[in-house]
Amino acid sequence: MTDSEIPGPIRDPVEGTAAPEVVLKVEGVSKKFAYSLTDVLRYGTRRLVREFLGLSSRTDCLEPGEFWAVKDVSFELRRGETLGIIGRNGAGKSTLLKIINGVFLPDRGRVAIKGSVGGLIEIGAGFQPNLTGRENIYIIGSILGMSKERVDQVFDDILTFADIGDFIDSPVQSYSSGMIVRLGFAIHVFQRPDVLLADEILAVGDFEFQQKCLEKISELKKQLAMIFVSHSMLTIVRFCDRAIVLEKGSMMFDGAPEDAVTYLTSLPSSISDSRRGLPETSIARSVYTKEELRVRVDRSSEEYIALSAGRLVPRSLFGPEYCNPEKISDLSWEWIFEGTGSRTEANFLSGGRFNFSFRVTFPNARLIVGIPIFSLEGQMLTAFNTDSLGTEVPIGPDGTVAGSLIIERLSLNPGEYVPCLAIVTNGVEYIFRKVIDPIRVVRWLPTNEVHSLLFGVYAEKYQWEFASSPS
Repeated sequence: MTDSEIPGPIRDPVEGTAAPEVVLKVEGVSKKFAYSLTDVLRYGTRRLVREFLGLSSRTDCLEPGEFWAVKDVSFELRRGETLGIIGRNGAGKSTLLKIINGVFLPDRGRVAIKGSVGGLIEIGAGFQPNLTGRENIYIIGSILGMSKERVDQVFDDILTFADIGDFIDSPVQSYSSGMIVRLGFAIHVFQRPDVLLADEILAVGDFEFQQKCLEKISELKKQLAMIFVSHSMLTIVRFCDRAIVLEKGSMMFDGAPEDAVTYLTSLPSSISDSRRGLPETSIARSVYTKEELRVRVDRSSEEYIALSAGRLVPRSLFGPEYCNPEKISDLSWEWIFEGTGSRTEANFLSGGRFNFSFRVTFPNARLIVGIPIFSLEGQMLTAFNTDSLGTEVPIGPDGTVAGSLIIERLSLNPGEYVPCLAIVTNGVEYIFRKVIDPIRVVRWLPTNEVHSLLFGVYAEKYQWEFASSPS
């Protein structure tokens, strides 16, 4: 199918308004591979001979030792739409992306793209180790179909986004893997294709760079069509407009992201490699200006958390800390626990309140505030977040947010726990995440009462009933 065969804007028969144009059509695409190298060479040679003789080299049947990596997959994608592709390892997700990107030719079916396609699939591929980063930008840009004039135009943007400083004029072989990822992503994303393919891009780079990538992709979403492959179900639900499920190469489902995740989890054999979770959160008393916040968060990653008995616990146990000072400032927070008169000590089974406020620079965004609670070993025990209850976070005209988390009954057994405060925008992009002062849960007992045993970390509200006398 040529570009001209993809229709332009389609009219909605009900509303009569123009729908976004279709920029990608995948029709009945299939791709097969052989299990062994011997079979690969044998069948590859046979197909080359057939092509040399002017015969068709594509077959609809599997040869002995072959399997369908992708089988009869069809869908359309419109400009401004983000499609998630999910499935177990080996389901055919990356193979499908490589077919769309032109790395593989399909054995049957066809792919039609209106415009250009860019792939964040193997970001570091194609770099020449003996050449400098500057020279590699022009080489990779040329491979991606960018003219020298276009590369000149976006060169400073690429350099700023990659943030590798003077290393741009050093040979790439001296780069760390993180620097290569940064530079590769910057080149691909400033290509500005009509269709952008992204395969687990959030699994590479440090936490801060991942948030930077999310911010950039969110900025580009409305301008292009995107296909997003990830094992993070939360990312798929938050980031995508719809999702398809692949299983053994076949498309099993196409619909809303939430329904696709539900369908995938209902398939036989659970998905052990899916990393699920919800936005997190937690805190301590403090007020920071924009610049103070940047300094304190930068330093905190090298610090330890001090517990009541003088024990030090590495902050890294509780996940990365991050702050985007261009988007958030003036944070303040405070725990208030019933009956203790302390900001960090809570009575067992009593209530508490967490008050917080901050200012953001984008008043129309949808925010999620979360507070996860961790054990001292770094295991998340529970989490409170606005999204799980469907609570909207209102933002004032000047960007201010003020609110409270109200806990009617703190059910953690006596001990020390570490909370974390997280603020998320665009569904998945953290603008703030910080470990805050630990909480010590204590049990108050009258002096004449014998201390009873408590087991585990969580105390549910319950009671016992017995017959008045045994039968």
